[in-house]
Amino acid sequence: MARNPIDKNSRQYLNRQMQGARGTTILICLFTMINLFLLVSNRDVYYLFSASVPYYLTMIALFMDNGLFTEGIIPDRFEVGNFTTIALAISAVLLIVYLVCWIISKKKPIGLTIALVFFCIDTAALVAAVMFLELGFVENILDFVCHAVVIWELAVGVSAAAKQKKLPSEQEVVPAEPARSTASPEF
Repeated sequence: MARNPIDKNSRQYLNRQMQGARGTTILICLFTMINLFLLVSNRDVYYLFSASVPYYLTMIALFMDNGLFTEGIIPDRFEVGNFTTIALAISAVLLIVYLVCWIISKKKPIGLTIALVFFCIDTAALVAAVMFLELGFVENILDFVCHAVVIWELAVGVSAAAKQKKLPSEQEVVPAEPARSTASPEF
């Protein structure tokens, strides 16, 4: 059984890759919101495939509000205070950036590029958080893998958008007419 080869330069294939990158962008928003909700509601659950900056910023703010840095005692339940409220506001702004990138990317591929840049910065911040907060590289290996997958998916979407931009527009593509014979017909 012969398989039809996939034309990786076709408009349909490139659109699917861009849609995959857009889906990744909205998943980042959703999982980050879920993680923030779980963090402030004192749940010990963390979902991968989310942005790290909003999460760690809010976690540090929770520690500051609950005196972990000054008293050194870990409370049974964290209370949301001023620092956490400010961190959640900053996190909301960052999530809005990803959401706007998702919305813009439907019509303009620059949204995917901006999302890729923001997530690369987020990955660098994750590396810094693991190093400076001494969270442990091995304990966070899945988070690093998921960040790499997200960067790959967004990069594929950005590349597909660039390739698609070089394709002729759909109006320029005219179906070829059958060749007409100039010879006189024989009877």
